[in-house]
Amino acid sequence: MISLRELDLPEDPSKWVEKPLEYVISRFSSQVYTHFRINVRKVDEPAVEEFKWALLSEVPVDMEAKLRRPPKPRIAFDGLLSPVGPTAPAEKVRVTGEPRISSVIENKIYDRDLRASEGVIELYERGVNVYSISKVLSLGALGVSGRRKLVPTRWAITAVDSMVGSWLRQQISNFPIYSGEVLLYGGSYEGNRYFVIIAPGPYLL
Repeated sequence: MISLRELDLPEDPSKWVEKPLEYVISRFSSQVYTHFRINVRKVDEPAVEEFKWALLSEVPVDMEAKLRRPPKPRIAFDGLLSPVGPTAPAEKVRVTGEPRISSVIENKIYDRDLRASEGVIELYERGVNVYSISKVLSLGALGVSGRRKLVPTRWAITAVDSMVGSWLRQQISNFPIYSGEVLLYGGSYEGNRYFVIIAPGPYLL
């Protein structure tokens, strides 16, 4: 049996900027990833429920996996998702720790009459970051009863970014027109430089 422990790296990717890029890569490349098949619409099965609570936990949760074969030594990079280290199919996986879920997220999970799009915005308004919201949506934990399903992480990230972005644009359109001086803000990370210009005039949607 292989014990899968949370690595010494914040779960929220927005906190990764505090770590050197080499450290982030080395930590992910040393973690074993397991995978198994499951019906995307069976979100209420006991096994799926167990993993859902573990993956949404605010604190690290211990898990154990029995692998079908030794992990393939590799590391894969993606332009959107985090690096993926050695992988192997799992014969059996079980949660051994106790998850702790945010009450804000838990309330939305149990609301079976709330549309997924409404749940996303309500969570964002309550201060839940977009990464956590994407995980909730990906795990089939939002939406009307009978319509929930598991979705790929990439799709969940895109959907949440789109919904929150549209909502924020609508909020900005209701702000008073800015008439102050031109402002320039900048920052940098790992060789990338970012600039934001705020200029007087109406916001163009």
